[in-house]
Amino acid sequence: MDVSGACGLPLSFDNVSRGSIFKMHSRNISEGSRAVDNESSMRVSVIIPTKNRASELRIVTSNLLEQTLLPNEIVIIDQSADQRSRRAVEQAFGAASDAIRNSVRLQYVLDRSINGGSAARNRGMELATGEVCLFLDDDVELEKNFVEEIVRALRARPDATAICGMITNYLPPSWGFRLWNSIFALGPFFDERQPLYWKADRLRGSEPLRVHKLNGGAMAFRAEAIRNLRFDEQLVGVSLAEDVDFAARIEPGIIVMAPAARLIHKRSPHGRASDHWLRAQVQASYYLYSRNWRHGISNRLRFMWLNVGYGLAAVLSCVKNRSSESFAAIRQAVNEARHALSGVAVRPDSHV
Repeated sequence: MDVSGACGLPLSFDNVSRGSIFKMHSRNISEGSRAVDNESSMRVSVIIPTKNRASELRIVTSNLLEQTLLPNEIVIIDQSADQRSRRAVEQAFGAASDAIRNSVRLQYVLDRSINGGSAARNRGMELATGEVCLFLDDDVELEKNFVEEIVRALRARPDATAICGMITNYLPPSWGFRLWNSIFALGPFFDERQPLYWKADRLRGSEPLRVHKLNGGAMAFRAEAIRNLRFDEQLVGVSLAEDVDFAARIEPGIIVMAPAARLIHKRSPHGRASDHWLRAQVQASYYLYSRNWRHGISNRLRFMWLNVGYGLAAVLSCVKNRSSESFAAIRQAVNEARHALSGVAVRPDSHV
């Protein structure tokens, strides 16, 4: 049924069993001296899972409509309890010029039955039509050339399967945590992304850098390379493992970080965990080790050593706070990871 949206936009609504979808179909036109012709480059589908973050969603949607290279398509998977996010997207498109609005195809799904970011990303992958799938969190702000730099990096590195952006507002943690991390997080448990984020300004002009992990808030893939992959929908709620697990499963595909594709991650408090930091860290480590890294004596020793570090951190937290919250967080994390793994087909060499 064809109707007009709140902003007078030409929208077509389809009621389907898995949620409400509206689509804005595109045609490409030029706008003065600004290049909005996105057909001459790789076709980019942006996929944004969202839940109850209407104001943040409007900002990132507006960012996308202001890019030097427009995406061909924006796919939004909304799990919100109301229509505010949908209205925010309509307002963002309504504020854009006709040329830009008509150059970007919008697919919007409102489906409260979708459970978690992994399931939402998978739904977006089913709908996306581009050569590149660019996943964004709903609480990021992009520099105006972000999409252009992602495509530039993919062209510069034809061997790369995936690209992640450079988050510019992450500050170094306390010296104590950095010391703990350098001692106990070894091998695949070491997150090489974080030190690069801390040096974002110095790396601005650098060529794409080889990494082994992705940032779920801003990661792009060649669609053909991930056609048969899906995010693990057993990982629900707040999990640090979704993007790293997906990256592990595209190997031996090459992953790079594009220092020129820059963004701010605001880490909206809506829908984020506020419990002890050990819960998310232990859950991710236990899950990732069991599913992807449980092979070879070196990884087994590194995992054991990491658990020693978690135990030490829990003891210090107990002494400092006079509370057993840290040990409760570890127990909760292990239970969550085991539950997720119970529905996962583990790699043959994982021996779980």
